[in-house]
Amino acid sequence: MTQNKTERTPWLTGESLFAYVKNNIDEEGYFASDMLPDRSSDTPEPQLGMELGAEDGYLSMFTNEEKEPLAEKLFALTQTYSKNPTKENAFSLYYEVCASECILYHEKLLDKLSQEKISPALQNLAMEFLYHAPAREAVKFAILVCGLSLLNLDNPVQAKKLHDDLLILSRCEDFTIHVI
Repeated sequence: MTQNKTERTPWLTGESLFAYVKNNIDEEGYFASDMLPDRSSDTPEPQLGMELGAEDGYLSMFTNEEKEPLAEKLFALTQTYSKNPTKENAFSLYYEVCASECILYHEKLLDKLSQEKISPALQNLAMEFLYHAPAREAVKFAILVCGLSLLNLDNPVQAKKLHDDLLILSRCEDFTIHVI
């Protein structure tokens, strides 16, 4: 029996980018692939077809008048999910994140989220995106939220693991700028 798009969880469908990066680090500690797995066909993820890391570098050179509204929209979705962590709200956030280039909103969203306490629900969802999502922009969003969460984790073992896992992702050029 096949499931339709709304019945399956898209960030748990497809190859985890975190696992792919982790499994493609060579013995010297470098990311040994020049690509990431194909992007999920379920997400409207933007694509320019450049080398890893180049797309964000290219997009960051331009001023974009839509940055503020995009950051506002994503902030509103994070707040909606934090207050009402339903599957529907998680899907809305995931699909919007996947349809948006993180480099275009990350600074503005970071400013807004850093003024709020990251809810446990949003932190847990971001961790799911970080470890399981097959979509690059979802992983980049998760890096942003998890990086902020890292500042507030009470459990030093959990904080160390998350820190180490973010450093693993930073070895892939597509994620480096987002971890720094």
